[in-house]
Amino acid sequence: MTHRIPSASLVSLPHSLNAFNDIPHILIIDDNPLDTELAQLVLMALEPDARITVLHSPLDALDYLAFEGAYAQRERVQPDLVLLDINMPCIHGFEVLATLRADPQTRHLNIVLCSTSDDADDMRVGRELGANGYLVKPPCLDSFEAILKPVLQAWTSQAG
Repeated sequence: MTHRIPSASLVSLPHSLNAFNDIPHILIIDDNPLDTELAQLVLMALEPDARITVLHSPLDALDYLAFEGAYAQRERVQPDLVLLDINMPCIHGFEVLATLRADPQTRHLNIVLCSTSDDADDMRVGRELGANGYLVKPPCLDSFEAILKPVLQAWTSQAG
């Protein structure tokens, strides 16, 4: 499997750490528990101080980011980085991305798409919808660390 990382889009993360604290907050939106566990392990190794939130439902993610439903009372701080799976049930990740980019409250979020697909059309659609990057999910921990590290480096260099 090819692990393409469009480096031009990785350096386009527009916002640094949230204004309320210096602890990075990373949101993972992925319906696959194994993928989220793998991402968490890598993120904890690369950004040990990060606050990591995992949501397995795209509907929950939209509520979370809009401070609605079960998340209406959560802290009014958005995540610094969103890792968004594109192949999910109910709502495709592209629809989630389009919804987030259309909302003034969420359009500024740093969103990196994650997928097992290395299809050029998926990458193109992601760019057109406003994703800050696109990562092809690898099957093992070491490979996952290799693809996430440049994303975190680009993001933290903006925060510093």
